[in-house]
Amino acid sequence: MQIGSLIKYYRTKEGLTQNELSEGICSIPHLSKIENNSKEANAETLALLLQKLGKNVKDIEKNEQIIKHILDQLIENIHFYQTENAQADYDTLQDKLELIPHTDYLYLYELYKFRYCLFTYQIQESENQKKWLQKHKKNFSQHEMYLYNCYSAIYLIVKRKLSEADSLLMSLIHNPHGELFLSAEVYYHLAMVKGYLNQPGQAIFYARKALQLYTNHFNLRRMLHTHMILGINYAQSDIYAEAMECYKHLLRNTEILGDKELVPQIYHNFADLRKKMGNQEEAIILYRKSLSLQNQQHPNYLVSVYSLAETFYSAGENELALKYFKKASALAKCINNQEYSLLSAFYLYLLHKQKDTAYVHLEEKVLPFLQAKENKQDFHYYSKMLARYYHESGKYEPAIYHFIQSE
Repeated sequence: MQIGSLIKYYRTKEGLTQNELSEGICSIPHLSKIENNSKEANAETLALLLQKLGKNVKDIEKNEQIIKHILDQLIENIHFYQTENAQADYDTLQDKLELIPHTDYLYLYELYKFRYCLFTYQIQESENQKKWLQKHKKNFSQHEMYLYNCYSAIYLIVKRKLSEADSLLMSLIHNPHGELFLSAEVYYHLAMVKGYLNQPGQAIFYARKALQLYTNHFNLRRMLHTHMILGINYAQSDIYAEAMECYKHLLRNTEILGDKELVPQIYHNFADLRKKMGNQEEAIILYRKSLSLQNQQHPNYLVSVYSLAETFYSAGENELALKYFKKASALAKCINNQEYSLLSAFYLYLLHKQKDTAYVHLEEKVLPFLQAKENKQDFHYYSKMLARYYHESGKYEPAIYHFIQSE
């Protein structure tokens, strides 16, 4: 507790000068040193100064304990994905914003604010908060530095800087300043990144570690999220039986928990699995089921529309594919999603019998974009498609180059 800066805060709030507050208690220079936290005052002097301000040490200590309690609640609610409770805690902290800088918990508050902004997808606010933390990190304790690195890794994932996030998360695994809650989050996000980087074996390994820790803490929602990562990466590894079990487990337990937010995503990923297994009819049914449960304004809606279009194209249903690729293209432009705008344009060229234009677009725009975004799975898939096109066209040198790229 920084009692000196609190005295200055309350003095200025009451409109008192240093002369008025110190009169009859101590000298002005002595008060100035107290307010700057550069001099330890005796308990009697502090008590008299606070009494004159209508405060006492016990109330101040109680306020500080309340702030710490709310901070603990906030991060726990974020860890347990209790969105409404986290928002209530954050709002309560805003009411105490003037007091927080005068406690020992200023940096902890600013770090948790960073995590809260990421949790609630406030991207611009997250960027602003990271800049503030970057300027002050030289003052962090070892534990605060661990938190900063952990939350920075999540920020990098949001910004799709996956290799950077991977390196940072790997550096945190054996860090002694973590906690069990944080270790689970590190493993969870590391599993997510490994999946994005097309390393499904490692994604499964770290997801299992996260799942064990979440299970130990009965963190049911995060257990569901981790099963989703496992399902995706089992499918990517062609371990279809395990993937099927994950999705069946997810559908059962989201129904029990009443967690409707996850259900459309489960159906979407289940559809991806069935498509990968060669059952396009069932994949189409599942994609449509997912779309029927989604808000059209949500970014995931675009992903499902695009996936459905691609499945129709693979099944030779060109009219339906054209319809849904047009819809995907319009949605992508509406929300400024460059990835799905580029991919939809590629298929629309093909459907309009402009094959050469399609593959020029694929080589010059789609593949560089996917590579820059570290979307390795799609990059390999479309590189192989381009290699086959060049091979069929008798252009063997670029065909070999893109086959190598697809490996």
